Amino acid sequence: MTTSKLNKISPNHHNDKETQWITTEADVKLRVQCLEPSHEMSGSSGSKALIFIHGVGGSSDVWGSQLQYFSKRGYHAIAPDLIGHGFSSAPDKCSLYTFESMRKHCLDVFDQMCKDTNVIVGHSYGTSFAAYLASQRQEKISKLVLLSGGAPVALGPQSGVLSLPSFFLSCLRPALSRLFYKNAFHRKNKNMPNKEKAFDVPPYVLRYTMKGQRWEAGNEEFHSKLSQPTLLLHGVDDQLEAASATLQMHQTLITSELYYVDEASHMIMMEQPTIVNKLIERFLNSDSSADEHVEGGVSPLPTPRSPTETQSTHVTKSQPNLRLAALSS
Repeated sequence: MTTSKLNKISPNHHNDKETQWITTEADVKLRVQCLEPSHEMSGSSGSKALIFIHGVGGSSDVWGSQLQYFSKRGYHAIAPDLIGHGFSSAPDKCSLYTFESMRKHCLDVFDQMCKDTNVIVGHSYGTSFAAYLASQRQEKISKLVLLSGGAPVALGPQSGVLSLPSFFLSCLRPALSRLFYKNAFHRKNKNMPNKEKAFDVPPYVLRYTMKGQRWEAGNEEFHSKLSQPTLLLHGVDDQLEAASATLQMHQTLITSELYYVDEASHMIMMEQPTIVNKLIERFLNSDSSADEHVEGGVSPLPTPRSPTETQSTHVTKSQPNLRLAALSS
């Protein structure tokens, strides 16, 4: 089995206290960052866990700010590297990167790492795994947080540039990276440090993962049955997911709050970590937080603005089943 190369930008790969390894049925080894709650607060929230699931191309490192923030507030902060991402195994076998296989990996992580009360936080493609976990472990998952996730529609496999053979993707890698950074980060955040964490996978992993995005059951009917209160966060300048797609998710879920965050695009948790952390914390601590204030550029729905008013004219046509749709346009 071929394993992934060490991610040179990861700060935690030698820290055994904050890293665990989970082996799945297919002998895939998943690296999981696990930050224990601070001792001074563990008595109040030590039995609660936040489990963060990243999207295509990233790793658990994209959640660095959130892991630090919430572990200091008494939560077990847990974030796996999906197969082929970060430090997890990266076997060169397409069938291991299907949604069906990867959701089983997420279940393995959850079943081994969950606490008495659990909240799942997903980003982009990771929101699909978060929703699936919520449906399968309903009694153990109290809330959901979905960032840049798009509409409640069935997933279909990627076509276009990202379906090309791995050799061609290798040749196109520099151009694909530049295009991703251009679309995934707000123009004020183009030069932010460590943005490489958001898109750093071998070409064959990218191809297999995009090809494996098939989840016909993940439609509007499925999401309408999710009972957990859900927080939806969307960057105002997101070029990979349209605001209208997230609004559709907001209207489909039984109980949800939707906020648009200014000066942020698709990688919202990296671009505006302070605002994102405070919004999540407020959501965790209150059953009804719509009237509370979070300092910064935040617009809740339905009160101040509609998606068309919030989103500028450069919003791309929604393709919510293609989590990296803009790369093939």
